[in-house]
Amino acid sequence: MVIGANCSHWQAAINWGQMAAADAKFVIVRAGSIDNLTGVCYTDHNWEANSIEAPKHLPMGSYWYFRPKYSGVVQGQYFAALLKDKELKLPAYIDVEVGEVSQDVARTRIQSFLNTVQEATGKKPGIYTSASKWNVIVGNVPWAAQYELWVAHYTTAIKPYIPWGWTDYTLWQYTSKGPGATYGVSSASIDLNRFNGTEDQFKEHYGLSHAASIEERLSGLEAWARTMGYSG
Repeated sequence: MVIGANCSHWQAAINWGQMAAADAKFVIVRAGSIDNLTGVCYTDHNWEANSIEAPKHLPMGSYWYFRPKYSGVVQGQYFAALLKDKELKLPAYIDVEVGEVSQDVARTRIQSFLNTVQEATGKKPGIYTSASKWNVIVGNVPWAAQYELWVAHYTTAIKPYIPWGWTDYTLWQYTSKGPGATYGVSSASIDLNRFNGTEDQFKEHYGLSHAASIEERLSGLEAWARTMGYSG
């Protein structure tokens, strides 16, 4: 099973070596959002530190918490600017969880965001959402399947509910209660995700030519042990 985490300022300080040593294979880092009241875009408090340190240990993606009540172009431009010169191996995702507008407006602004990010970065973004959110906010649209699906569904079932527009998922956020200490974060818990395939398929899908060796993982674990006051 190919497991990865996603994180934001809510995880506070992160020991990336420990996360890698816990056998995480990737991480997706929150870049920012737009203020619900003012409509002003902002950067996640820990984005700069996380976006520098995470790629030293794990393949990294990023996400933007989207609010369709505001311009998709403005949000996409801000997000793309944050991604400039960052080492992304996984996509940049739009996080679709809130509506507050009609489906027609949501669809238009989500597409504007996706197009803006793709034009600015030269890479196709992905979509993070759940069936319960997407089906209400956006509905069934033919263009959804053009984008990689990172789906949220907290369940013990063998497969998540798939939103309208897709037939399968690439990443599945299956719990919000991963053990924080195990994955080197300061928060009690952390979101965990599964890739829909084997580790070899994961590497092929994201074009990863190098997987961390046993020696590199041991080095990460030793670094974590030193921070905990162990020696030997």
